[in-house]
Amino acid sequence: MRARPYQLEAIKSCLADLEKGFNPVANLATGTGKSLIIADLAYTLSRQNKRVWILTHTTKLVQQNVAQFKRLSALPVGICCSSIHKPTEQDINEKIIYGTIQTISNLSILAADVIIIDEAHRVPFENGKSQYEKLFTAYPQAQRIALTATPWRLDNGLIYKEKDDGTSSNGSFSDSSEIGGIASDTRWFNKCSYEYNVEQGVEQGYLSPLVGASSRIQLDLSDCELIGNDFNQADASRLITDSWLTSVCKKLDTVARDRKIMAVYTPTILVAMTVKKKLEKYTDRKVAVLHSKMDQDERQEIYQGLEDGRYNTVTSVDMLTTGFNLPSLDCIVCLRPTLSSSLWVQILGRGTRLSQGKKDCLVLDFSGNFLRLGGCAMMPQWTMEKRPTIPDEIVEGNFIPLPFVKKERFLHPGLTTIEPVDPNTGKAVGDNDTVTATVSACQGFVPRGKNYISVKYVCLTENNAKITASKFLNTNKESDDVYRFFDRRQLPIQLPSPPNRLSYMIKSAPKPSSVVLKKRGQYWNVLEETF
Repeated sequence: MRARPYQLEAIKSCLADLEKGFNPVANLATGTGKSLIIADLAYTLSRQNKRVWILTHTTKLVQQNVAQFKRLSALPVGICCSSIHKPTEQDINEKIIYGTIQTISNLSILAADVIIIDEAHRVPFENGKSQYEKLFTAYPQAQRIALTATPWRLDNGLIYKEKDDGTSSNGSFSDSSEIGGIASDTRWFNKCSYEYNVEQGVEQGYLSPLVGASSRIQLDLSDCELIGNDFNQADASRLITDSWLTSVCKKLDTVARDRKIMAVYTPTILVAMTVKKKLEKYTDRKVAVLHSKMDQDERQEIYQGLEDGRYNTVTSVDMLTTGFNLPSLDCIVCLRPTLSSSLWVQILGRGTRLSQGKKDCLVLDFSGNFLRLGGCAMMPQWTMEKRPTIPDEIVEGNFIPLPFVKKERFLHPGLTTIEPVDPNTGKAVGDNDTVTATVSACQGFVPRGKNYISVKYVCLTENNAKITASKFLNTNKESDDVYRFFDRRQLPIQLPSPPNRLSYMIKSAPKPSSVVLKKRGQYWNVLEETF
């Protein structure tokens, strides 16, 4: 398997910084092939007679990474993952070992020269209390390489702290001071060696584009409690009313009917199971529920069912983020509110993988995440998730200063108000932006007390976002624009004419097949019509 240009650059940059003594981070968008980068790094380092561990937190990621390495090389590897098999003497003595942090932490094993961490945003810095930190402390001479799409954490921010040199490569905390024998202001990685984002991947044809829509009236979370730095999901579940959920599921049958594979993210298992029942009642979708109380065989059966077509929809809480790899996924529905931009980016990233016949992935957000967090182009967005004192020079002007701002919203969303959103920025279409849409209805009326015709267009974007747009016609004087409007509808008129008489003619006249719309404030104006 040939590496892509950006993968080669990532490998080269990490190896160069490793040689200089750094503990590097490679920040690559979900779906860009981190497992191939890991495999190449492991192979190259082992050829330098170094012992390499590749660690992650889930069995599924271990399996995916091992399979990728075997496609690259015939070199033997050890597997230290108890849920796959009990590690043997041969496993722990191999030069290259793939495993979970949970299993390898409990083994007596020869020290590694380099430890590669997949999904490294899972590595905290809590004064040595976590499994990863205990392992790093136990093997202080081992250098570390981090790979992740989201190199920041809700609790502590960026997982690395840049240094001018690699002086912390001996395993000590990066750029830290000692307090009572324990380091403060700690980072286990100290150089961002390479970055490759979603926009670059889409532009270069390596990622599927995301298209988005957000209900203007979201789930009301103003009374939702917080646990730590995020919403209490049980409390969020309580706020999801039966009528709200019914409306969402009915709407999905309209806006996502043609989508091949749908993933629905929910706050609790109970909501996931309720969504399954409602989708099966109101749509033709074949739905499975995936949750943490299932054993490995049950989970694998659902993954296989999504692959072979027995299911085309899966609902879950936290089982569809890191490690969930389904390239054909082309619709993400989010009913799970969060304050974590890292989690939100991981959710969005599930839809960016390429698949035959897949044009894009539609993201439908009903829980306010676009409003709170923005889109997937938010590498520094961690600054709004915690309230530390942050130097002014690293806070951009468009950052939201607080993690959650209560807004007055209706409890029951008007789901017809779905509007286009750019999933990369999380922003709705802005002033003076243009959108092309099909026209489902068109009629004219004269507003009370006015002397002109207001033409109302009911439109749908290509991703089923509904837009109501307007065009204004002054029929009280000669106008080429007004003549053109009626001529294209095969309606002969004479100007000037009273607007009331002409407005009635529009409803039964031929309507345009599509229009170009321009947004101004909260209104949409029609610029061009196509018949």
